[in-house]
Amino acid sequence: IIMILLSLTFIASSFANNDINVLLKKAKKGDVESQFECAVCYYFGSCAKKDYKEAVKWLELAVSKEHRNAQLLLGMAYGSGNGVKKDPEKAFSLYKQALPGGNVYTIYMVGRSYYYGIGTLQNFEEAVRYLKDAAIQNDQNAQQLLGDAYYKGNGLNINYERATYWFLRAADQGNPDAQFSLGYAFYEGNGVPKDYSKAMNYFQKAAEKGHIGAYEAL
Repeated sequence: IIMILLSLTFIASSFANNDINVLLKKAKKGDVESQFECAVCYYFGSCAKKDYKEAVKWLELAVSKEHRNAQLLLGMAYGSGNGVKKDPEKAFSLYKQALPGGNVYTIYMVGRSYYYGIGTLQNFEEAVRYLKDAAIQNDQNAQQLLGDAYYKGNGLNINYERATYWFLRAADQGNPDAQFSLGYAFYEGNGVPKDYSKAMNYFQKAAEKGHIGAYEAL
């Protein structure tokens, strides 16, 4: 989830130079894209003082007009309790609403929800279906979790080679969970030749990004 927030924060940074007063003027006239941009500015504090409740107000207006990214971000607000009472079921419902024409993060969030049973019943088979879709589109979060599914046999037959393939794809993008998992695979020799040097290298990379398990493995 942290990597998703970092990705969205990057998107928010593209709005950093926007004039919030200009956006508000357009948003109040009903422009849905301006309503979403206002929400992003308030949610991340990119071009206005961070204010989750104000962000949610604009997100709800944009969601009423079926703005897909607004549905995703409002879902994340409900998932984390930012500006609203935490409600995983509501979050999952919004992710599902955002799927038609939505972006790859939305596909991942639906898959993640099914994988962990957050806001819906746990369903590994459904999770894998969405995770594969997002992983093929190069989403590092989905690649890491799909690798986990192959490694543990969640919704798939255990396949260490496929697991490490997806871990590597995500690790190369800097995903700390994937770096840790790949390090563990090298340490155990699962799907790759046993190599303690490579294992320690990946543990170090993950630890530098704050991964507790990797730090403890060093």
